[in-house]
Amino acid sequence: MLNKFFDNFLNKKTQPKENVTTSLSSQLGLLSFDSFIMEIFGEPGSGKTTYIYSLIAELQRANKTCLLVDAEFNFDRERAIKLGMRLDECFLSTNNDLPIINKTLTALAGFIDYLFIDSLAALRYDMHFQDELSETYDICKKNNITIIFTNQMRQAPRKAKNSFGHKEIKFLTDIRIKMEKGIPTIIKNRMVT
Repeated sequence: MLNKFFDNFLNKKTQPKENVTTSLSSQLGLLSFDSFIMEIFGEPGSGKTTYIYSLIAELQRANKTCLLVDAEFNFDRERAIKLGMRLDECFLSTNNDLPIINKTLTALAGFIDYLFIDSLAALRYDMHFQDELSETYDICKKNNITIIFTNQMRQAPRKAKNSFGHKEIKFLTDIRIKMEKGIPTIIKNRMVT
């Protein structure tokens, strides 16, 4: 199955790409830029995963190849297909260990355009997390891969709700989208001038 996918993939990559624009990708300028970082954050059940499945489907229609890392161990095959994802044209990894994800990413670097991580909050967190996440960013930047990840809202006792991860994450992202009840709101977009 994987060999058949690679044969089809390599043949597809040599063909001229269609000029396809779609509502989500054109609104965000996803096809106009290489190697940026986008965070989609919100409370549990706000529609983050549905949104990334829709983005993957639209990017696939534009002949882009995606790696979806399901760190939540909760991939919904039926919903993905219903939203238009072509599963035979998408790399899927069910893992929450960044060193293993980075090895997978390195192996696929010449074959993918987008890395989706669902979700950052589900990644195994240890004392090397920041270094491993920096390695992920470096691999993607070096290979012109865009990173799109979902993130959970968390609330520490007596503090305001905040997205998971180090405070630097919101400064590293080029695009931040807040999801509320299935509706995306662009909070930050450094890609549009």
